[in-house]
Amino acid sequence: PDGVKVEAKVKIFVKDKHRSARFGFPMSSGDNSRVISSNAFGHIEREQSGDEYPCGEWFARFGENGGATIANDGKYSFAADEKVCYMTVLRTAIYLDHYAVAAGTRDEFCEYMEEAPSEFSYSLTPYGGAAEATKTAGELNSPLKSVIEAFHGGKLGTESCGLRVSSVNVIVTAFKKAEDGNGY
Repeated sequence: PDGVKVEAKVKIFVKDKHRSARFGFPMSSGDNSRVISSNAFGHIEREQSGDEYPCGEWFARFGENGGATIANDGKYSFAADEKVCYMTVLRTAIYLDHYAVAAGTRDEFCEYMEEAPSEFSYSLTPYGGAAEATKTAGELNSPLKSVIEAFHGGKLGTESCGLRVSSVNVIVTAFKKAEDGNGY
């Protein structure tokens, strides 16, 4: 949708162990607002209870007064209450520390996650539906890269289209040769 897009590149460093950090995005979407997040091959509605949920590359709040999508390139959990959406951006927990406290097996060789400076990007855009949110997150996570090429012989002209998708709610995620060898 038309509107402002805010993009941020963040570098964060926390030395304290067993901590987490999250960014809060105050937003109101009016009565009956909903929160959804991406997951494998789709999206799911989540409660606005303040509990943290896993998500894919984006989450969004929307309602009768519009809404917003928050896409990111590697911070895959969020929480939302009635007034604020939160993106968890850092955790300094012990790596694979499932049963160590109960078993009393922690020692000086424990490895902590995200002890080094952490870098990530995120964007905040007006909510335009799950298809638009998926597209925005895809652009953030897989930016188009140009390759400078010199003149050379060949049959292709200066422009070419290898694949065209005419519907905004379809995203090509795999391209495979047909098993009978006739097409793709």
